[in-house]
Amino acid sequence: APSTRVTLQRAGFSQKILQDLQPHYAGYSYSDGCERFLQALASQLVHPTSATILQNRLIFVVGASGTGRTTMVAKIAAMLRDQNPSKEIVLASLNGQNGTANHQLQSFGRLLNLPTVTLGLSTPVEDFNKMTDYDFMVIDVASDSPESVEKVGSIQTRLGEAEVATLLAIPGSTSHSMINTTIKRFHPLEPLVALTKLDECETKPAEFSALAESSAQIAILSGTKSVIDPAVFASETILLQYLQENFSQKFSA
Repeated sequence: APSTRVTLQRAGFSQKILQDLQPHYAGYSYSDGCERFLQALASQLVHPTSATILQNRLIFVVGASGTGRTTMVAKIAAMLRDQNPSKEIVLASLNGQNGTANHQLQSFGRLLNLPTVTLGLSTPVEDFNKMTDYDFMVIDVASDSPESVEKVGSIQTRLGEAEVATLLAIPGSTSHSMINTTIKRFHPLEPLVALTKLDECETKPAEFSALAESSAQIAILSGTKSVIDPAVFASETILLQYLQENFSQKFSA
């Protein structure tokens, strides 16, 4: 167990996570201990019913600029279209005070042959419930200001969990400290996490530790270079495989 803990700490896992999950590896051989630790971490991080996101009528995607947020909106819309070919699906941008159009989202809308609309923070919460000309709306929250967080929170409260889902886009390269800062910023929304840009960079043990320490739940794993390539709903098996590959490559030498 001491050898297992030292090796895991060298890999980058935090002391807190190693302490929290110690019952899973203490008293086991090095090989079994590492395997049990990674399995416990994967189980803790994955949202158990992530695919149910596609059952919500409104799906908000939040996150800072450059996190792959808008591409994630397009990927979710593409998955909805594939599963519901006869349903009306709309791409929307919830912008700041000026309510300017999101040109990237409009380009994705043309690519997917889906309509796009622009909404402002001044749009009354009641209007989101009155919009009946669509079956699903995937909304790119193009501002991470407190006002935007408050607006999405008001819509969640008004319409309820059965109608609204919220995803937080976090790139695979995000640092431990930035993960903590980002999750605190959006904590009132209790969003599920979409790990993005995994085709450009990998998420390392320190970052997985930060996600676990923040009680984040991962729902989607995705690359960013292509909208056509679908995102993958996270499962314990998929995340465990990612952790195992990451860990084995680090110590293959």
